[in-house]
Formats: sequence, structure tokens, C-alpha cells
Amino acid sequence: ASNGNFQPPSWCDRLPQNGASARTTASGSFDKSILRRPSERLPNPAVPVDSQQKPSRSSGARGDVCVCVRLRPGVHQQEQERCALPCQDKAGSVRLRQSGGRFDHLGEAAYQFDNVFSEEALQDEVFNEAVAPICEAVLAGYNGAVIAYGQTGSGKTHTVLGNSRSRGIAPRAIAFIFETLQQCSCWSVEVSVLEIYNERVRDLLAPGPGVCHVDVHEVRNENQGASFRCPDATRRQATSPEEALAALTEGMKRRETARTDMNHNSSRSHLIFTLATCQRDAEIGATLRGRLHFADLAGSERLK
Repeated sequence: ASNGNFQPPSWCDRLPQNGASARTTASGSFDKSILRRPSERLPNPAVPVDSQQKPSRSSGARGDVCVCVRLRPGVHQQEQERCALPCQDKAGSVRLRQSGGRFDHLGEAAYQFDNVFSEEALQDEVFNEAVAPICEAVLAGYNGAVIAYGQTGSGKTHTVLGNSRSRGIAPRAIAFIFETLQQCSCWSVEVSVLEIYNERVRDLLAPGPGVCHVDVHEVRNENQGASFRCPDATRRQATSPEEALAALTEGMKRRETARTDMNHNSSRSHLIFTLATCQRDAEIGATLRGRLHFADLAGSERLK
């Protein structure tokens, strides 16, 4: 990759950049078996800037941060009684209404997001619109993350994990990735489950009954910038969606929970489930890696 003669495999949609496409080893030499990709789409100097196609967010654009809102079904059935409604005249907008007592003077306000899912939205709709493009990018060699944030009881864990009758986005993403990888000749998957509790990282897949804390290390590469890793965390091989889900379920059972005024079994920690993919092409000796993080954050309790 460093001499410009390396040709990426057919399943790579971008040419490696000089000096930035190979991993640097401890000795300073390049490891040509590892193909790395920049997170942003780099311009092609041979094509005029105005003629270059810009990536769209709907097709899984690299480097974008998308904010999606999902409205939870409430107890009020009448539209005039609801405090949050999707704007009918503007896609991707939510209309908030403050009512009652000292908040009457605030009236209404509209907020724009990348996507808004109504109360009637199903799990598969949320996955197809918000998560499937990220899974496709991970399979193409990028790192992606899906972060669920909201008040306790707002439906974060339901959206991420779901239940036996309505699978969440994490089980659907796992099934999607394994189904795609099975079309390749050589691949592997590793999973890990971490928890951030009281500002410390716990390994929820560590063997033994006790609590195992791991350290977060900042790794700096000259061509790739800084990244954060937990090298001591347990990484479990998964050969099927069932094995990956079993690891996630095991980690969930060890997660720190506590009773709150709004939820009798509220998660008091941030759960991070990571699925790392590796695809190999023996004919050209190339390896393509991608990583997908699911973060189910602790519930936010301060309404103001």
C-alpha cells in the first residue's frame, strides 16, 4: 500500500490513500495486509470538485452524525393533550407544546432532526431507516455507533434490545451482519460487552462471579488520529447471531440496575455492546475490518 501498487479487493469501494491506507507496526514498517479507510470521503484530484458526487445520508454516508427521535406512545389519546407531535407540514420535525401552570406562556416550538419516528413506528422501520445504513458501512470497513439517549422509561432499551415479540435494532443489526458475512468465504466476528458505572469501565463478559474493571487507553496513530480502546476487555468469538445475542444477554444480566421513582428496574449505567467484523481475501492477502458499537445510555432523570 505504501508504494502505490497495491490493488484493493473487489469488495472495497475506495482506493487507499498514499501513506494512510496501511497500518503502522511497532517497528515503523507498514502492514500491507490491513486495509484502512478514512472516515471522510476524500476528493478525487482527477475530477472537478463541482462534478464529484457527494455522499447522501440515506445511503450510509461516512463521517456523518445523524440524530433521530422516536416518540413513545403516551397515555393521552387526544392530539390536543399530547406534548410532542411530529410536524405534518415539515418532515423530520417535532412540535413540542408546554402546557399546565407556569409553562403556559412558553407555547409551542418546533425542532428539526434527521429523522422522526411517530408513535406508530415499528421496530423494523426504525432499523431500516436509521441503523441499516450504518451496518452497511461497517461491512464496508468503517466504524459506526448507535447511541440511545433519553429519560428513564422513554423506551431506550426497548428500541435497542426489544423483546421476544418485537426485536430491537441490536438483534436486527446482528442478524443483518451475519447474513451478509455468510456470503463471504472467510470472515470472523468478535463481541464484547462493557459497562460504564460510577465513571469506571466494567467487563461484563469477564469470567468469574466478581466485578472486573478494565482501563481505557488512548491509542494514537500517525495516519489515523486518536482512538480509545480497552485491550484487556473480554472479546468473545461468535459464529452465529445466536452466539452474539447470548453474549449480549449474559452482559445484560450483570448490568447495574436500581429502583427509581420512574422505573423500578432502571439501568444506572451505560451499556456498550461492540461487534467487530473481519473479512479476509486470501488471494490478495487483504483484511477488511469494521466495528459497530451499540450504546444504551443510563436514563436521564432531571426533567428540567
